[in-house]
Amino acid sequence: MEFKQLLTTALLVLFLFCNVLFAKSSKTFQYISPVPGSDFNSRQTNIIIREGSKIDPSNLSHPTIIQVVGSQSGTHTGELLLSDDEKTIVFNPHLPFEPNETVTVTLHRGLKTIEGKEVKSTSFTFKITPLSKPLRYETSEYENIGYIKPNLSKSVSNSTVRISANNDSLPDDFPEFIITQTGETAPG
Repeated sequence: MEFKQLLTTALLVLFLFCNVLFAKSSKTFQYISPVPGSDFNSRQTNIIIREGSKIDPSNLSHPTIIQVVGSQSGTHTGELLLSDDEKTIVFNPHLPFEPNETVTVTLHRGLKTIEGKEVKSTSFTFKITPLSKPLRYETSEYENIGYIKPNLSKSVSNSTVRISANNDSLPDDFPEFIITQTGETAPG
């Protein structure tokens, strides 16, 4: 019986250790935008990736470090920049994405930190909005199709701000916007 308990304890410790390692490896990147798997992204969106370490800027001149492919528009060229924090890379596509397409982003091997450590490769997808142009309240074009500009009302109680749209064309079950915290934003 003692051997079974020892074996069970050892397996449990091994299982927990593997889970900790997996959780640590799955959080390789501090920030990715657009959020992987997200929908309704702007046709003009850029791609932002931050691993957390300072990046060697000489790596960014390699043309295949990042690959951006739209399901309808194909491979996108663009400008790859290193932000002021020297930790974040930004890809600005030369042309907008097509409406309703899925975009696949692949960060290939070869990107290195200033310490010479290779940043892990990754791949993710996101979807673009089905709208061919941004929705703008000012244009009379939407009034012609029956869209009525919302009359927004605001109420404040117990440090909660509620914003609801009155007399508009939104469905009755459209959720109410509730802002639960206001004040200064965090630094940076």
